[in-house]
Amino acid sequence: RVSGQAKIIFRTANRVVVETASGGDALLVVTDTYYPGWRAKVDGRQTKILRANYVFRAVPVPAGTHTVEFEFRPRSFLVGAALSCLGAVMWLGWAATRLRRRGQEMCE
Repeated sequence: RVSGQAKIIFRTANRVVVETASGGDALLVVTDTYYPGWRAKVDGRQTKILRANYVFRAVPVPAGTHTVEFEFRPRSFLVGAALSCLGAVMWLGWAATRLRRRGQEMCE
């Protein structure tokens, strides 16, 4: 059995950063709910998130001192942001066309 330490150094609703130290390979378990959309990095390198006890998030961490970062970036948010930007561009295009036509009508 490997003993180790973990300390949360930063936490918001969408991001958690944990410093770990262990004498051997370990599994960091965060007792926040596992949910699709969470991403994890160990020392800046993308890693897979595992389910622990069906509901928690876990990440394998090698021996030594490491920084583990969890970030919530659901695909649905990215799709929604892209569609919102597309809608704004289309609306601006429609408004510019309308103003141009109006300006041409006034000049005639």
